[in-house]
Amino acid sequence: MIAYVVDHFAHEEKEMQAKSYGGYARHKDEHDKLVAICADLQTKFHAGEADVTDAVGQMVKGWLDSHIPQFDMPYADALNS
Repeated sequence: MIAYVVDHFAHEEKEMQAKSYGGYARHKDEHDKLVAICADLQTKFHAGEADVTDAVGQMVKGWLDSHIPQFDMPYADALNS
């Protein structure tokens, strides 16, 4: 799943750069933060130091609920231009 997210973000970022989207740096920073959280969780999980719990699912849901309206929706017009 992490690989899918990384690929999805890379595609999104490529499209933003192609359209010279002004909010690119801030948007990419949000992507990078989530990938870092997921990579850290994955490392801890494989080391037996973390579990994938409801709290993890709620964190991801909360991130998406925030990210889509605050970051994805504002660049929709730029990508469609």
